[in-house]
Amino acid sequence: MNKKETPTNKKYLSGIVVKKSGLKTAKVKVLKLVRNKILKKTYWQSSLYLVHDEQDQSQEGQAVTITPTKKISKNKAWSIVIDLDKNKKK
Repeated sequence: MNKKETPTNKKYLSGIVVKKSGLKTAKVKVLKLVRNKILKKTYWQSSLYLVHDEQDQSQEGQAVTITPTKKISKNKAWSIVIDLDKNKKK
């Protein structure tokens, strides 16, 4: 990464690539654990993000870390920073 591409945002989310669509676009599902204030019950809440994949190397089912960036298109405002599966030792 050169200086312009260095992420300065502190907000990172990790999720799983659900679908590859287009050349440099992927749909990522991020899970969040939420607790109901009244019932004290915890449940999983999921969000889907359209993500920019510059190297176009992510595949379905791969774990990735994403960060917010400048808006690339109407729905894409996130980009892939790290492929978590590549960092694991085989």
